[in-house]
Amino acid sequence: MNRSDNKIILSAPLTHSDWMMHADAPAWGAEGIRTGDIRDNPQNDPQGVADYGYEAPLVRSSQSKYDIDPHEVENGDERWVRCRAEPITDFMWTVRRALDQHSRRIALASMVHHRWAYRGQKEQGFIDGSLRGMLCDIRTWAREGLVDELVVAGYY
Repeated sequence: MNRSDNKIILSAPLTHSDWMMHADAPAWGAEGIRTGDIRDNPQNDPQGVADYGYEAPLVRSSQSKYDIDPHEVENGDERWVRCRAEPITDFMWTVRRALDQHSRRIALASMVHHRWAYRGQKEQGFIDGSLRGMLCDIRTWAREGLVDELVVAGYY
């Protein structure tokens, strides 16, 4: 698969189940797991906002929740950004619940990117934070106790 030609569709349930294939790692003695790069090839508009997530389920969700058509608002519209971030938070809840089935606390870490994670790649610009640039609502993850650790990474 050529990743530059394919966009990850996070609202598809199969995407979640594919990523959950190692949820039983704690049974093997692991003290924790780390979700990998949510996305390792930047797909952002010139303002650094993620430019994907326009698949039908998310469009319908934005119309239902906010009465907006995402094709008629700016890509960086706060409501539209939050709507597109929800499937990733849902995925994190799926992971957290799976880990919480074990008799001991299993740490959940997630690798996230910082604003200039792709510094030096002028054609790709910058990433406008975790929420707007990567659709990862890490503040919500921390506030709701979904993650124990965040690994801030960059590719230079």
